[in-house]
Amino acid sequence: IAIESTVGQLRESLGDRTDLIIDRVRYMDFEQDPIEKGHRHYRLFVKRKSFEHEKEIRATILLPKEGEGVALHCDLDILITSVHVSPTADAFVRDAIEVLCTRKHNPVNKPVLQSRMYRVADYGIDIKAN
Repeated sequence: IAIESTVGQLRESLGDRTDLIIDRVRYMDFEQDPIEKGHRHYRLFVKRKSFEHEKEIRATILLPKEGEGVALHCDLDILITSVHVSPTADAFVRDAIEVLCTRKHNPVNKPVLQSRMYRVADYGIDIKAN
């Protein structure tokens, strides 16, 4: 599944945090591309070039002590615009995600969409073979 959102929604959903770093992912050929200088948290925002179509952003926070985690509240109803399910997933997967989104405790009232990426395009043209 993929969650559709915006940087603004991500920032708002996590509240007013001064330790939050949001940046775009850099997609690289690890064998040839140069390492970017001056980016303090570079390795957190790097991914293989083959994933470039994702146009991903990431958020991280600076931990108060090394090795200790931090619980964050995230308002999913603010964060999520829509949820996209793989075009190859069975219908029950989409249904299960929809049930999760509509549960009684903290429902996420956003559309759950099955991707139409692999469907044959309908251009509205009726082509008849001779």
